[in-house]
Amino acid sequence: MGRRNGIRSLTVFRNGNEPFYTEDIGVIMSIRAQDCREDREAEPGLDLITKSNIASQKLTGLDVEIVESRNPELVGLAGTIHFETKNMFFIYTPKGERQVPKEGSIWEFAVKGSKIMVDGSGILQKPDERVA
Repeated sequence: MGRRNGIRSLTVFRNGNEPFYTEDIGVIMSIRAQDCREDREAEPGLDLITKSNIASQKLTGLDVEIVESRNPELVGLAGTIHFETKNMFFIYTPKGERQVPKEGSIWEFAVKGSKIMVDGSGILQKPDERVA
């Protein structure tokens, strides 16, 4: 990775030192987030996510924003969840991938045009144990 005009970028080299292409990390993350959203939308059941059952649903592919947090630097962080563990979300943002702890934040999920807020401490489970 390099820096170009203050923007992080990725340069791919082919056969020696000639650059094959250079791409801004924001563009790469945007493409990855879109792929993640498309995969999610292709799955059945997205229409079935509601405020009352979101804690027992698959969350990857959903757009999310942190609206409150014990860490003020996380407030406003927004992107698309592409992976989760028991304690963490891995989120594609325009500035790159971020690993964010679930606990200590209030998360706002965008589901089919509506916003659903969830306390991160309420979803501290492995995804395969939570989705049953």
